[in-house]
Amino acid sequence: MAIAEQHAAAPIESVPVTRQAADWIANVASEDITDRARTWAKHALLDWIAVTLAANNEPLVGMMVEELADDQPGKCTVVGQGRKTTRLNAAMINGAASH
Repeated sequence: MAIAEQHAAAPIESVPVTRQAADWIANVASEDITDRARTWAKHALLDWIAVTLAANNEPLVGMMVEELADDQPGKCTVVGQGRKTTRLNAAMINGAASH
């Protein structure tokens, strides 16, 4: 079995570092976030959106949309494509587009 298949089959609870990070993020009080951190977060989000939109016409993104989004409708947005699909497919397509 390939490494990717092993990790895909593993339940989320078996990845304690991810769980710890998620718990920490979920419990941060908004008053604990500095103005500087908010500014950098805004920059990072704007950068991600711009890069993802710029990849709108990339062949890989088109292939992924055809294979994943068209066959499996859902509630999650595929950025720049005007389509929705499952959360996993949207994460994969949007992740590929943003890289």
